[in-house]
Amino acid sequence: MPVALITGASSGIGREVAFQLAQRGYQLALVARGGERLETVGDECSSLGAPDVLLRSTDMAVPADVQAMVDAALDAFGRIDVLINNAGLAELRSIGEVEPDHLEAVFAVNTIGPALAINRVWPIMVEQGGGRIVNVSTIGTKDPFPGFFAYAAAKAALNSFTRSIAIEGEAHRICGFTIAPGAVETPMLRSVFDETQIGKDKTLPPAEVARTIVECAVGERDDVNGEVIWMSRS
Repeated sequence: MPVALITGASSGIGREVAFQLAQRGYQLALVARGGERLETVGDECSSLGAPDVLLRSTDMAVPADVQAMVDAALDAFGRIDVLINNAGLAELRSIGEVEPDHLEAVFAVNTIGPALAINRVWPIMVEQGGGRIVNVSTIGTKDPFPGFFAYAAAKAALNSFTRSIAIEGEAHRICGFTIAPGAVETPMLRSVFDETQIGKDKTLPPAEVARTIVECAVGERDDVNGEVIWMSRS
């Protein structure tokens, strides 16, 4: 049975991805910073058909945590077919307000953590003869909202990671994809913007974004291997 490792799985897009892959019979390693929300998602995934679910408390800003997350998934399931780099950290700060600790935190979660996760799963996927890596970026990487100086730049690295994955992964049947949505109706969005700033009529449902991620994860979008899939509310 295939195995998917999902970061940021306790809410929003990651939660919906977990549900949809559970319905497809995937074994799941669900990663977040912990808490009851992750446990609830795990229980729901089991009820939706996931044969086995591993819950892992992980801080994507801590390299040792990222390494341990991948190792735990491999120990539990013996393989990792899909890595979904979904965890993110967003905070509005204008260019003049950016400070070193802010830059370090934003890049640690949005860039360094995913890079280390990719690096750690790479030899696993090479040995097993293939895999798929899906990176969740943002439409802000080409049209950054004011205040997303650091966030947009940190997420832009994921777009580049995907191109590298497709090039280096060709010999190993490893595919890479980036999903870059606009505003998505998630707790992270609402921690930054209220509805007077971005109304619900301007946001994407997380389940819609998750569907595209899942299509990439299960091999239904291999024709766009190495590309960024832009998504916005029409």
